[in-house]
Amino acid sequence: MTLRRIVLLRHGQTDYNVAGRMQGHLDSQLTAEGRAFLACAMMEQENYAPGAIEKLLDPKAPSPECTCWWGSATRERAIRLLAWTRFKPKDKETTRLTQEILAARVHGAWRTTQENAWSLLALSQYFAIVEGTVKPVSGALIRGSTRSRLRSHRRS
Repeated sequence: MTLRRIVLLRHGQTDYNVAGRMQGHLDSQLTAEGRAFLACAMMEQENYAPGAIEKLLDPKAPSPECTCWWGSATRERAIRLLAWTRFKPKDKETTRLTQEILAARVHGAWRTTQENAWSLLALSQYFAIVEGTVKPVSGALIRGSTRSRLRSHRRS
């Protein structure tokens, strides 16, 4: 019995989606987020075309800024980081996206649930692939007069 992989794919985010315009049968450009999702889906295949992925992830490609309800610049960067980390983990674009995502935090968190979820997902993949190891850390949690010692350990 041969196992087959079935990939279900919905169209990526386009500039018309971002603007809230009806699209119908017209072709419109994918946003940077839509291109990153497509690149991730393509990399799920064993024999994907690296040139096509390179073109999809080109940071210089024009793209409208996402102003939609669930989207944000941080969410877009996180989704792009997911794709870049899988495609070229040591590329300067991977480093730049990681720095921008980390810099977008306010008091240790991002602004929305979407930003937190996508950023944590992308950063955990980044650290697993690029950093390779997670170093143990320790610290203290202080709430009022209660102080708790914290320690993280890598589980095998």
